[in-house]
Amino acid sequence: MSEPCPLRKDKEKILSKWEAISRDRFPTANDKTRKSVRDHLPELIDALCEVVESNVFEPPREISKTHGRQRFSFGDYTLSQVISEYSILKNLVFDQLDFADISSRQTLRLIDLFFDSAITTASAEFTRLREEEIRTSAAQLEESVGDLERFTAVAAHDLRSPAGTIVGYSDLMIEGLVDQPALLKCAETMNRTAKRMIDLIDQLLTY
Repeated sequence: MSEPCPLRKDKEKILSKWEAISRDRFPTANDKTRKSVRDHLPELIDALCEVVESNVFEPPREISKTHGRQRFSFGDYTLSQVISEYSILKNLVFDQLDFADISSRQTLRLIDLFFDSAITTASAEFTRLREEEIRTSAAQLEESVGDLERFTAVAAHDLRSPAGTIVGYSDLMIEGLVDQPALLKCAETMNRTAKRMIDLIDQLLTY
């Protein structure tokens, strides 16, 4: 068993530094997002301390998966931010540890492995959820396109067909009402209106 990991007592100091850097680097991230990230990090540091103290690498898979899911839940977060915030924490951890006194090359390697694993797992979970979101959106879009196609079919048949019938019969009426000006005018008006209706339906279908 190695010496107790000093990161435990320095945890709040590290987190305060992390938050200051995070605010400067990600000014658009809202406070709710940043608080959720900060609330998650102590658990990650505790897991890292267990690795440092035992000198045995244990990847923080479940913690990192949770981290990826938490990051995904906020729409203003990106994959590059997920990776970057781990990098910030990693640099702060190295700055805080006095490797001349407590650590060896093996410990440095274990910390590197720990953060590499954390970044990989969190990024994979974040990406998986983003891909699911895209697939869901694509399915919804496909369903909407299907609804639109069904509407188009209804509009083309149920609306255009009656108007076409009116045009056909009014054409016949116009031919038979040449010597009846008043009725001829009514038939011509009906014909023009029906053709205008067809034109509007065609514009709607095009739209």
